[in-house]
Amino acid sequence: MSCTISLPVLIILILLIVSVTSGVETKDRSWTLDLPKMRGRKCEVKLKENPTSPLILPIEGVILDSDDEWLLMNCETFQGATRKLIRIAEIESVKVIE
Repeated sequence: MSCTISLPVLIILILLIVSVTSGVETKDRSWTLDLPKMRGRKCEVKLKENPTSPLILPIEGVILDSDDEWLLMNCETFQGATRKLIRIAEIESVKVIE
């Protein structure tokens, strides 16, 4: 028993794959290269929009460490200093405040 796909069906499948992958957004992520230079500096991190939480406020704090997957920040709150571990994939932008 052999499985054959006709040429028109194959072309339609390829077009579907191309249309789906071309819809993926490619945003400027050049800030990821600057993360090691931002260590010890106060920064503002803006997270990507999340459908489960409609209100997302920027996170301000001092960048302690980062790698290709995670960012560690020390943030001041009214209760004192807290550390936040943020996945790089969830970050939209990072800018230095001071």
